[in-house]
Amino acid sequence: MHVEKDQQQVIILQRSKTKNPGTLGTIIMPSGNSYATLERSTMIEGTIINNSNVKSFKQRYEIGIPAGQYELIYQWSHKFNGYRWFLRNVESFTGIMIHEGNKLNETEGCILIGTIHHPQRVETLYSLTARRMFEKEMELLKNPILHIFD
Repeated sequence: MHVEKDQQQVIILQRSKTKNPGTLGTIIMPSGNSYATLERSTMIEGTIINNSNVKSFKQRYEIGIPAGQYELIYQWSHKFNGYRWFLRNVESFTGIMIHEGNKLNETEGCILIGTIHHPQRVETLYSLTARRMFEKEMELLKNPILHIFD
């Protein structure tokens, strides 16, 4: 595949299930390979008054990283003492990375990557393997961007 110097290559993150307190998704690479993702989410409760003036509660989950398109940059992470892929220009956030981690307590708002999702728990599995595979694929891309869909 020939890629022009300034042409961006798109990586898709499709979010699929939100369960308090996490959101599962899948990263789809230009090659067609895919990776499991996990992000922190927060349940928000709001009061609604319906037509009979009875209060009911509506619940929704809010994910930290807004859906949208983000440039990716490979830079040094002091947290991991190594290079990681960072999302640029995330509204209201700095230092958002795609990094290894299987459980929500291993992220403060970043995207955790694994090879698969755990079948019963809100977790990813084999995250170190997934990060290494992801980074090898990313080496082949020029000007990568991440497009996140809810």
